[in-house]
Amino acid sequence: MDVKRRRFYSLPRLAQPVAVMLPTTMLLPTTMLLAATVLLASCQSKPTPPAPQPPEPSAANAPVAPTEQVPSVRVRAEGQLGPGNNTLFIDIAPPDGAKLTLESPLSVRGSGGIGLDFPRRLSGPLSSHPMPLRLPIDVADGATGPARLELTYYWCTEGNEAACSREQAQLDVELDLTGSDAGGEAHLSYRARGRS
Repeated sequence: MDVKRRRFYSLPRLAQPVAVMLPTTMLLPTTMLLAATVLLASCQSKPTPPAPQPPEPSAANAPVAPTEQVPSVRVRAEGQLGPGNNTLFIDIAPPDGAKLTLESPLSVRGSGGIGLDFPRRLSGPLSSHPMPLRLPIDVADGATGPARLELTYYWCTEGNEAACSREQAQLDVELDLTGSDAGGEAHLSYRARGRS
């Protein structure tokens, strides 16, 4: 078997570094060119992180308006609730001469009382909820009220100067909790106050 020999050629090594003499007039432009090359190389080796993208608009991250002082309104619900799962029916209405805005968001949240539990909040477009609104309420044996409801919905006026308004209300609801069985129902109505 024939083994071919390879020849390696090497360049002569210089014992000392070679100094290049440049005229003084070329020294400044050469230094600037060298600095620009180093700067460009460092920019290319470190990619710039992408700028943060603004969040997509949605109800979850919509800007929060300053908290308005919403006065509490005391109402009495008609009907009787007992221990267990019950339903609170809520009729909402716009002020006289206006209409509800079905495509706009609705929010109903219950709280308060002793032994009262509101397992679910109503939210989403008003059109996705049957009227009257149905808010589940769990009543423990010996529960006491009142319950607090926080309502937010929208209504619009009609005509040449039509405008839409957000209605916010805090209702302190007196409930009859003397029922003996679950499946009780209570009903209340709320009409928007309008703007003066």
